Amino acid sequence: MSFVTPRKETRGAAKDKRKHKPTGATPLPDKKKPGSRTVQITDTISVEFTDPEDDEDVVGQVDATKQEEELTPAQLRSQRKGRRDMRRLSDKMEYVKVDPKATPQQPTPSKNAKSIVPNAKPDAATSTSLILPPTQVLEILTKIFAEVEQDDRAMYKVNPDVIREETSQCVKSSLVEKTNAADLKRLLTYGEVLPEAFTSSIIPFLSLEASDVFYDLGCGTGKIVVQVALETTLRDARGIELMLNRVVEGQRALDRLQSTYPEHISTKSISILQGDICHSATQVAMMDATVVFINNVLFPPEVMSAVCDLLKQLKNLKRVVTMKKICERHREGRCRRDGNACVLFNDPPVQAKVAVSWAKHAFAYLYQVR
Repeated sequence: MSFVTPRKETRGAAKDKRKHKPTGATPLPDKKKPGSRTVQITDTISVEFTDPEDDEDVVGQVDATKQEEELTPAQLRSQRKGRRDMRRLSDKMEYVKVDPKATPQQPTPSKNAKSIVPNAKPDAATSTSLILPPTQVLEILTKIFAEVEQDDRAMYKVNPDVIREETSQCVKSSLVEKTNAADLKRLLTYGEVLPEAFTSSIIPFLSLEASDVFYDLGCGTGKIVVQVALETTLRDARGIELMLNRVVEGQRALDRLQSTYPEHISTKSISILQGDICHSATQVAMMDATVVFINNVLFPPEVMSAVCDLLKQLKNLKRVVTMKKICERHREGRCRRDGNACVLFNDPPVQAKVAVSWAKHAFAYLYQVR
């Protein structure tokens, strides 16, 4: 018995077979450049003459093509990426008309503002003059957090022994005490919003004024607390962190800030304290909060529920910025019946993409009190 092996078609042949071949009866589209005209010389040759108005565009395209041919592939990719980013940025830009005759409003002094320098008497004009440009703030943060920048491995250690040692001196709530080891490790995992992204995206969300009292819940080493105090007119910035080693590093940074740049914080009150945000004693001390930031990406549901209960008690609260939605499946009627904290805020929250240390990017959510 013999078998006949079927003949395989080559890829090129299969491609030709599938490809539609126009016949003489198939009309071909007449592709012409806008503003051009065609002069028939013979039956097979045609010459296109463009209008003079198109010459500049053509010359510009030729020059750009020559320049691109001289660039390396890496430079070409960088140049094209820059063009795409500029197009995306232009699409998102908002244009605001400013009245040149309008008088700028001065921030209202805070009644509860505390001064690092004894007997200091700041006024609104002085506070406004002490706002530093972001580039200078980044330089200051790099200097005062130099030890953490050089070696931050201790900040990321969250094994059971480290957690037990670093939280032993803090009075913890029953909720945190009962949290299992896996959830507690996730809760205390260290991560930062990069300072540049915080400046460009989150500080506009916070809209801090001199009279505000700002809290960063789970502040780590307190970089955000220092950053908002230097970049805005805010006079009272506070951070709360459960891990003692992070609080110690933050307090060392504050000492360097006080000794190296006293003129920048003479009217400011900046504090980084150890505490459990689920404990009643810590929550009572927070009743004057007006603006809150929470990096709650890894908060267990029970802890986030306790934080939401805290937000409902803050009578002076204006806005909250979180790194994870407060309510993932918000339904106005159902959430109002259940008494959820999400009904206190406008829905949906405004969101922005930000650069972070634990991933390529994450999203920040602005919750404005209704």
